[in-house]
Amino acid sequence: VNVSLTSTGTAISNSDFSLSSQIITIPAGNLSSSVTLTPINDFVSESDELITLNIDSVSGGDVTENGDQSLNVTLNNVVVSPTVTLSTSETSISEDAEPITLTAALSEPTDTPVTVLISASGAASHDSDYSLSSNTFTIPAGDLSSTITLTPTGDSLAENDELATFAIDSVTGGNATENGDQLVSITLTNVVVNP
Repeated sequence: VNVSLTSTGTAISNSDFSLSSQIITIPAGNLSSSVTLTPINDFVSESDELITLNIDSVSGGDVTENGDQSLNVTLNNVVVSPTVTLSTSETSISEDAEPITLTAALSEPTDTPVTVLISASGAASHDSDYSLSSNTFTIPAGDLSSTITLTPTGDSLAENDELATFAIDSVTGGNATENGDQLVSITLTNVVVNP
């Protein structure tokens, strides 16, 4: 007897779980047989998901389905607590350099967006010494990182090198937290002016 199965529900086959076979074959003379359902850990913070298995068809042995048979299996989410790190593509640039990239990265993806707000300190001043494309990173659901751009601001002043330090102010969404105390520092080196 061959029993063909279908699955419905919020859990996705081959993404959230797998079946060893879509068909249960009961050998002649036997009363039962089985297939194996294996959950798949996708390392995503998400809600619990439901698998509903239904009999699609029964063939062989003049056997029929007993009414409408269905089986519900709940996949309980393993809580993922991803952490956020902050990095920079360069740690020292001249004030007439090309823009550089700051990156906020997650240790694990999440099923909701993660927002990372940063604050700045140091001798270098925003707008007069550099500009940021944003002070907020938004990491989309399922992604691992987001970037913003720092553009140095050139001037005609003969001055000392200046330091810009960026720290994570807050992390929201996706059950994510800051990985310790994240700091990145960038030295803006002065371009010598010859009056």
